[in-house]
Amino acid sequence: IGGMAGRIGVTWLSEFLGWQAAIAAAGLIGVCAGTIFLFSAPQSRGFSTTHHNLSSLAAATRRLFADRALPWLYLEGCLLLGTFVTIFNYLGFHLEQPPYSLSRAAIGSIFFLYIIGSYSSAWFGGLASRYGRDRLLWMPVAAIAVGISLTEARALVLIVLGVGIVTGGLFAAHSTASGWVGERATRDRALAAAFYLLFYYMGSSLFGAVGGLAWDAFGWTGVASYCLALAIAAVAVALRLRAISASWRNE
Repeated sequence: IGGMAGRIGVTWLSEFLGWQAAIAAAGLIGVCAGTIFLFSAPQSRGFSTTHHNLSSLAAATRRLFADRALPWLYLEGCLLLGTFVTIFNYLGFHLEQPPYSLSRAAIGSIFFLYIIGSYSSAWFGGLASRYGRDRLLWMPVAAIAVGISLTEARALVLIVLGVGIVTGGLFAAHSTASGWVGERATRDRALAAAFYLLFYYMGSSLFGAVGGLAWDAFGWTGVASYCLALAIAAVAVALRLRAISASWRNE
């Protein structure tokens, strides 16, 4: 909901007040939110520090990255958000151009599709818990690839449909992968989750930046092709995780 509200709010403000005012508003909201959190968050209860020095933290990190599945899950999160953010970041440039020539406010309204993610994450998370995360993870990731392919269509309705599929697939896959991290890490679970989030958001930064190069060089076709390659790589990682999980069951 926060990501949706931020994108919609900034694009609407940019339409009527200019991009400088929109960015200033986003920064002000961030300062206000941080201040509210600082003074309203309760004190920790029942918490004790696990790692008291760097050597202990380094040993825990080595254990996590020696795990057969966790590094693949971190890579999966990196690819997932990198694909999603790149699509959303550069879609506006595509839709501002002919034959669409949409206003910023109209483009911002497309971000209401984030609501799909609220439902898909809960729905698919339940399915994954019931039938196995390893068996189902590849499905929403493959759906992302299908959605990306639809954004290459000329009809606006198909582009919007494709973005909706990408959104639903991303949040379904993310809820599955992040839940798997917590299930897999029998020790240092907080650190394992922190690494997942680190790689998850690192993907948006690194892959999103490269997406800009694809846009400059080849326009939307370049961005869509680049994101499709990332999605295919994410499908391969999901299948690799499935194979690893199957080997555990056979041992």
